[in-house]
Amino acid sequence: MLIESHVPSHPLNGFIEVIIYFKGYTPEHSLEKVVPDGSSYLLIELDGMPRHTFDTVTGEKKGEFTKAWISGMHTDYLTISALPDSEMLAVKFKPYGAFPFLKSPISEFNNLVIGAEGALGESVFEFRSSLMKTPTYEGKMSLCEEWLLARFDEENSPDDFVVSACNTMQQDSKLEFNSIAEMISKAGISKKHFINQFKKYVGLTPKQLQRVFRFNDILQCISKEDNIGWTQIALSCGYYDQAHFIKEFKSFCGINPSKFISDYKTTERMNFFPLD
Repeated sequence: MLIESHVPSHPLNGFIEVIIYFKGYTPEHSLEKVVPDGSSYLLIELDGMPRHTFDTVTGEKKGEFTKAWISGMHTDYLTISALPDSEMLAVKFKPYGAFPFLKSPISEFNNLVIGAEGALGESVFEFRSSLMKTPTYEGKMSLCEEWLLARFDEENSPDDFVVSACNTMQQDSKLEFNSIAEMISKAGISKKHFINQFKKYVGLTPKQLQRVFRFNDILQCISKEDNIGWTQIALSCGYYDQAHFIKEFKSFCGINPSKFISDYKTTERMNFFPLD
């Protein structure tokens, strides 16, 4: 299997965290659970195979996606198909990075997976066709940057206080040194305006985004620990007690932490977990 990660050049790198390309991915499972990571994505399949989302309770097919689609900011986990010999390209936006490309309030995409043409127009299909005709990884990345730059509108960039608040929460998800109230005060704006700008550029409210980042800090802690002490992890990640920690974990992952450890601790992909 080929898997490559590409950090785009300026100015795209201010809004896009990474572009991921893989080919020949053949998992042993047919379903995956995807948990929130604080990013939205543009996803393009390059193999002609439709992907599906599934109801997390009944397991029934919920949506079908072909060619190109957008996965917005999520506060709930997804169940998706995992296909053999698949080829895809994924653009992972920074928490505040999608608006200058999509040009629609990011909150409109919250907890949704939708066709990309609604936000990006039919040109996204032409872009996909060009990618499929480009034989090399380097060529695909060059083409991807060119297409993204054509979509990019710097005038739709988020205000500095949105960027600063997102970066602060990502670096300190416990808000040990900065509270959301302090961020609002430093920005010199009203709480209502602060939250509205977050919904526009990030999709989530500041508190929702902080919860997602804190959950991902838990996953990082778990991946590094051989002997898991739940009380210590709960406290170190900023939860006020173990019951609060377990409730939050289940809301993002659908299972309790102990079940997660027994089933998924050894997974190589931090936010993707096999289901069958």
